[in-house]
Amino acid sequence: MKIIADFCIVPMGVGASVSAYVREIAKIIDASGLVHVMHANGTN
Repeated sequence: MKIIADFCIVPMGVGASVSAYVREIAKIIDASGLVHVMHANGTN
């Protein structure tokens, strides 16, 4: 079975840069063993 999931990360009150949060989420997803691809879709 294949699925598509889109995570939206919206930290509030931390400034414009969210790279640290994206990095932490990427570590969690990597550790889960899920096959995934990070890309720029939905990064408006």
